[in-house]
Amino acid sequence: MGTSLRCYQLELWGLVAVGLLGLCYRFYHDDGLWLSITPKRGTPPPPQAAPRLPPPTPPPCVANTSVHKINGFATLPAHVQDFMRYQHCRVFPALLGVPDKCGGPEGSPDVFLLLAIKSSPLNYERREAIRKTWGQERTFEGALIRRVFLVGVTSVARDDKKLNLLLRLEQQEHRDMLQWNFKDTFFNLTLKQILFHTWLEEHCPGVRFVFNGDDDVFVNTENVIRFAKTTPGSEEHLMRRWDAHVRLHRPRHRPGIPGHQALPH
Repeated sequence: MGTSLRCYQLELWGLVAVGLLGLCYRFYHDDGLWLSITPKRGTPPPPQAAPRLPPPTPPPCVANTSVHKINGFATLPAHVQDFMRYQHCRVFPALLGVPDKCGGPEGSPDVFLLLAIKSSPLNYERREAIRKTWGQERTFEGALIRRVFLVGVTSVARDDKKLNLLLRLEQQEHRDMLQWNFKDTFFNLTLKQILFHTWLEEHCPGVRFVFNGDDDVFVNTENVIRFAKTTPGSEEHLMRRWDAHVRLHRPRHRPGIPGHQALPH
């Protein structure tokens, strides 16, 4: 009885040994089996692009004190003195912006006409009138129209904080304000235009046409679009056209501009 049990155990161990040898042989020659039992590791996610950092804030422009040595400088009006102190400044930080106005650089070719309207921080009523009339953002005959107002800050220090708050509220409602931290005066109109073109190149480079105007004019936007669409070579030339049947009214206090002028037929 003891001998039979011992033989049975030997046979059982022999079968186990043969089975283990067979498994080892198969593992060694079958790479697919190794892959099937190897734990699968998840594909690592693609590296995320680093977030785009905002452009650095330019340092404040320092006044040119050498102008005080100019003969007769002290007798000039205050706004002329201020202009002479800072006329060398070209870079000013943006206070309000709409980088997505044209759908970004990629979407800007879809904009046919961008209305860039110079305005003063005080002229809220004029901006509202334009928004409700000729400056509406819409699509006309397949042409997409977008609008921005270009403003600086008031030259009256006591009104600066209050007006900037009102402009921020206006921006929250309409999303059409571009404001820079320079004094909004007649002498800085060229500076305002330069800053706008810098913004245009970065955020709206593909727009087809840009209309530059002031907030005290009326424009027949539909005629502008029809003219731009039907004039051969209109995109290769800078055009300025006045309608001979339009009468213009300008305030008399504006420098160098007659108060009431009728264009000839």
